[in-house]
Amino acid sequence: MLAKARPTEPHYELAFLAVRPSSTGAGYGTAMLAHHRSRLDHVGLPSWTSTTTASDLYSRHGYAPRPPIILPDGPTLHPMRRNPEADGDRREGIAAHASRRA
Repeated sequence: MLAKARPTEPHYELAFLAVRPSSTGAGYGTAMLAHHRSRLDHVGLPSWTSTTTASDLYSRHGYAPRPPIILPDGPTLHPMRRNPEADGDRREGIAAHASRRA
């Protein structure tokens, strides 16, 4: 089921992104995704991830939701895809968001 939903062209799969629960809201997830995004944009590679919950964090970093995958006797997965952007297109928006959270 997952293989059918994934892109067929070369892409980066963001398998895990985790922040210690006591550090949630401190900007660590934003910092990791901003770094990840800049590297992928530099080489022009799309990115793909699947989460068990719809995430605003990924959306703020350019990931767009894809149709959910309902696993038999398992969780619903929420795949998200991000296409590369010209270097720097979103930096100001992410930096502004991070400074509002600080």
